[in-house]
Amino acid sequence: MPRVSRVPKSLPTGRRPSPIWFAHPVRLKETSIARLTKLLGPKAQKEAVGIAVERVRALLGGYEGAVAAIDYAPRPTDYVARIRPLRKIVNIIENLDSWTREALTSKLQESGIDPDARKRAIGDVSAAIAHFGDACGAVLLEHSKRPSGGRPKRGALDALVTELRSVFAQYSRGWNRIRPGRGAFVTHSEYEINERKFVLTALGALRDTTAQEKRRRRADQEAPPQSFSIPTDLDRLFRRTKPPSVSKKGTR
Repeated sequence: MPRVSRVPKSLPTGRRPSPIWFAHPVRLKETSIARLTKLLGPKAQKEAVGIAVERVRALLGGYEGAVAAIDYAPRPTDYVARIRPLRKIVNIIENLDSWTREALTSKLQESGIDPDARKRAIGDVSAAIAHFGDACGAVLLEHSKRPSGGRPKRGALDALVTELRSVFAQYSRGWNRIRPGRGAFVTHSEYEINERKFVLTALGALRDTTAQEKRRRRADQEAPPQSFSIPTDLDRLFRRTKPPSVSKKGTR
């Protein structure tokens, strides 16, 4: 049974994760750019290569935020665990006795605003609490019906590799896609071999830039980014990430 998180998890940097993030393209070494360019194939156009490299820079720059948005996203059980106490608070407020309501109302009336505005403020608070309670109930109803079998590990990495493979599929030219084989034994095609090298080169650049950013933030006494290491289970990773549909014959 998955462990329930009643409060949002913090990132290793100490910051709270968010479904929205901003990122800047990473700065790649000249050696990484040259290798990515070569791996795009002998027939790749210069303009297309430039666009592909810029897309890789943007994807790598957004990885840290993607980890927060994907790998730290709450599951349905987490939503239920976090909303249920709020619903209880709303119920307590809605069921206050008259004396307590009068005490709260009098404090609102003592604020330095005109009487008509005070009446509107009291009414707005009551309406807001009622609407908030309805929203809590709707969220609980929606997420209590959804299964929570656990969030896939390193989902951000899968998304990154999928996008890198998409860049390679869109901009690479000249690699043979036919898989050579003899009998039942079939090896990877020229395209597949260079696609893997392309992804590994990009991930290696991410590892290097993350290490550099970590040293910089520590020097500036800032929270360092989460460390990144190239996964060792590449075969499994490539099976999990589906590349775009491409022709299986000839070259491109």
